Amino acid sequence: MFKNCTECNRIIFSEINANCYQCCKLRSIPLSGNKVVDDFIRRYTLVNGEVCIEFVPFDKFKDVKYIGEGGFSRVYSATWKEGPIANWNDEKQKYVRHENINLTIPFL
Repeated sequence: MFKNCTECNRIIFSEINANCYQCCKLRSIPLSGNKVVDDFIRRYTLVNGEVCIEFVPFDKFKDVKYIGEGGFSRVYSATWKEGPIANWNDEKQKYVRHENINLTIPFL
């Protein structure tokens, strides 16, 4: 049975989902609340398929420590609690993440 995705109007072949694969993935990405940033994230994800970028709110980090300053930014280290997206779980219809990733964050 064919029907249209409720988000983008593409034809889908699922009797279970109301949205296409791409739109299901997009709904799982946290957004910033800023229309310009969110539109960029959506477009980038739709065009680049397997590569995903996302907005990460400050409260998703722990152990944030100031390292130093150089060039045009202040540099911090932190642990990203949820971590970056590893892959898409088709069965659960959500992203699988690598948790507790240590990283360096430049603030411009």
